[in-house]
Amino acid sequence: MTPENGLQDIVRNWKEPDGNGAYQFPWPDNFSRGVVPKACHSHSDYWRTVPLYEALAAGCVGIEADV
Repeated sequence: MTPENGLQDIVRNWKEPDGNGAYQFPWPDNFSRGVVPKACHSHSDYWRTVPLYEALAAGCVGIEADV
């Protein structure tokens, strides 16, 4: 079992930004603890709730960002 880390916390507690601005996350000490980099590429697709953080939590070393 993968240890709990800050990325998983962000994905689990994600809320869409509202009129008050973006949801703020403090930088946790365990931000990427237990994440093993994998030779995969994640597309910033619209099927994911939090595409960037979900890709990082999965260990993807390549991430497409639509900005």
